[in-house]
Amino acid sequence: MISGLIFSIFMLVDEFSILQKACEKGFCYREADISVVTDCVKGSICVKHDKKLYLVEKKNGFSVKSDISNKKVTLEITPDNAYVSYSLFVEHKAGVYLIKLKNRKIVIDKGVGEIINLQIVGSAVKGPTVLWQKTLGTTSKKEFKKDFDSSLRQLRLSYSLRPLKANEDLKKFAQISFEKIKNEGLVHYSNTSGSLRHSGIHRENIGENLFTAKSLETAWEMMVSSPSHLYNFLNPGFSRYLLYFEKENDDFSGAVIFSN
Repeated sequence: MISGLIFSIFMLVDEFSILQKACEKGFCYREADISVVTDCVKGSICVKHDKKLYLVEKKNGFSVKSDISNKKVTLEITPDNAYVSYSLFVEHKAGVYLIKLKNRKIVIDKGVGEIINLQIVGSAVKGPTVLWQKTLGTTSKKEFKKDFDSSLRQLRLSYSLRPLKANEDLKKFAQISFEKIKNEGLVHYSNTSGSLRHSGIHRENIGENLFTAKSLETAWEMMVSSPSHLYNFLNPGFSRYLLYFEKENDDFSGAVIFSN
């Protein structure tokens, strides 16, 4: 079991939707600059969303070359100096598994037909960041029920996992994570307080999902669409969780803390 896995939702719903549409055109990077334009220059990636035209451009030097067929997936990455390590999250019909990328090239030749999403996460000074994601298949909709607890319970049961119990002992750690969002943005490592591991939580296995969205339902939809966040939701090593959020200027910001 890997301890201390922490990942964040780093975008608002409009950014999420724009990048989803960009991936349909072959641009599957998640660290991107998005700007409104009136015309699209030939060779650029532009998408229409909410009656506007957006130009999408890669932020850094990280790149992925992918060769995907029904029998084999080959990914070859070009690293960026901003990231010290990379992880591949593979969402398949039975859950999500993690591969630490030790080489620039990885080949998956088993269970390819079961794969739903591929996602590469880079670890940097401020913590892990989703860099690239590509959808290969479809899965049953992970619906938001009447509230977050009901949704998470139903999600884990659908994968034959024991439901997590909401635990108030985790509230102070969730509040620390929320303060980090409010003061420094959606980062996992704070210049002043460090990471979740430095907050005083004494558990072997911990996880942290951060979000900013227009509603809790939208936050849920974005997190279950991201293999690394879904990994925390479905981690069999977790037994407890706590959601803490606040609403400000029509946006919901919050943290979900997980532990054994």
